Amino acid sequence: LTLAYNYNESEVTDFNPFVINAQQRYNIANLPPRHRVVASANWQVGNFTVNARGNYFSEWSNALEYNLAGPTPNAATATSAPPAQIFGDKFLADLDISYTFAERFTLTLGANNIFDTYPDRIQPSVINPVYASTGSIGDGQVYPRSGGPFGINGGFYYARIRVTY
Repeated sequence: LTLAYNYNESEVTDFNPFVINAQQRYNIANLPPRHRVVASANWQVGNFTVNARGNYFSEWSNALEYNLAGPTPNAATATSAPPAQIFGDKFLADLDISYTFAERFTLTLGANNIFDTYPDRIQPSVINPVYASTGSIGDGQVYPRSGGPFGINGGFYYARIRVTY
């Protein structure tokens, strides 16, 4: 059994306002989730092995790409970022089951993000007026381009065979 916890806290205390704007400062502090937990278990009986893992990511936010108010006047010297979209916390689960046979072969069936979890969809705002018509922003995005801490691809399912010599 393994349990890991990570706490992130970042703050910009010194900066050149002509290089780093309010949105970028906001993102430094809010783009990574504040809390991250990974719990995993590995169990082996005879020729069978089961690996299970739970991944928790707390909420995160992006003012640079997904602000809800529109462009900031004098962005280089602004003292506060516009309201940013907050993407909710998520839990993902991974599971794989392996069976070893004939001493040299191991067949594994597994899934990462087994419940097909996605980040929150991008919210409509004044900076993406086509959202009302298309359900996406101007370039077709419905999920944040970075996918946040775990991507936008949903579940990944696989089968693998390993041969040991």
